[in-house]
Amino acid sequence: WDRLPDFAKLAPASHGIAGGFDLGVAARPSNYGLVFEGWFSVPKDGKYNFSLSSDDGSRLIIDGKRVIDNDGVHATTSKNGSAM
Repeated sequence: WDRLPDFAKLAPASHGIAGGFDLGVAARPSNYGLVFEGWFSVPKDGKYNFSLSSDDGSRLIIDGKRVIDNDGVHATTSKNGSAM
C-alpha cells in the first residue's frame, strides 16, 4: 500500500493477543499490516503526549480521534501528538 488501508474493510490473515505493541507477531519481515487495539489507564485528567515511529505508514487513534498520522511511504520517521 502507498497509504494505510481501511483495515475494518479487510479480512485479517490471523488475529490474537499481544502483550504490547510487538511487531514480532508479524508473519514476515516486511510488507505487512498490523492493528493493535486495547486500553490504557489514565491516572488523572490532563494533556498526554505520544510519539510514534514507523518505517512507512502508521497512525495512533485514541477514543476514535486521530492523535498521530504518520501515513505514507517513508524511511523511519517519528511524529508526535497529544490527547486530553
